[in-house]
Amino acid sequence: VDEFNISWKLNGSFVREHELWETEVRHKTKQLKVKIILPADRPPRRAWIEEHLGRRKKLLGPETMRRLLDGRWQLSWRSEKPRLNERYQIHWEW
Repeated sequence: VDEFNISWKLNGSFVREHELWETEVRHKTKQLKVKIILPADRPPRRAWIEEHLGRRKKLLGPETMRRLLDGRWQLSWRSEKPRLNERYQIHWEW
């Protein structure tokens, strides 16, 4: 079993009212977890996940958004056995 942890630090990004982060599954994957850290002064108002091949859209509940100890916001989502070649988009509005 291999585990990959990938992170990006983006400054001055995500400045529009509606934003998204996309992840594509290109290899057989047991579990996919995505955590997005947002600035303290820009909490997400609502968030949803879109699957392109599955043509599904699901609103994410308040349990997926939490305030961190340093005041920033964390938006998280995970999938057990994500579909191969699927593109998952996490959308949020602030």
